[in-house]
Amino acid sequence: MFIAAIVMNMIVSESMCHLEQKPKKRVLVSPDGGSVYVSPNDNSSWRKVVVPILLLLNAVGLVLAISSHIMRLPWFMLYAEFNIWNFGMFMGEDKYYLFSLMVFCFLVIAPTVKLIAITIFWYAKVKVENLDKCN
Repeated sequence: MFIAAIVMNMIVSESMCHLEQKPKKRVLVSPDGGSVYVSPNDNSSWRKVVVPILLLLNAVGLVLAISSHIMRLPWFMLYAEFNIWNFGMFMGEDKYYLFSLMVFCFLVIAPTVKLIAITIFWYAKVKVENLDKCN
């Protein structure tokens, strides 16, 4: 499940980059003399619907991947189930701080930050003259 969430994250980021359409008409100055700001979801008809759905599916997949059980250990009287969050917590409790930090950084924080960044970049306004630099 976690690999599926990571693959979904990559699909969303690549589709966002390729589904963006640049404005057809390059107007660098607005009628009042200020800069013109555009957003990737401007002038993007059906893409305004597809990318937010992909972002939502990605967020749901990420939450499911972090919280779903990936290992079950039946012992004599103990039955333990582990997920990504528990692995990080138990490694920290066992004083494996480096591994705990790696689990949290690369399997929880990094995908979450990437999803937030993709969402911000899709809805953010950028000056038209800076559009080529931002792509």
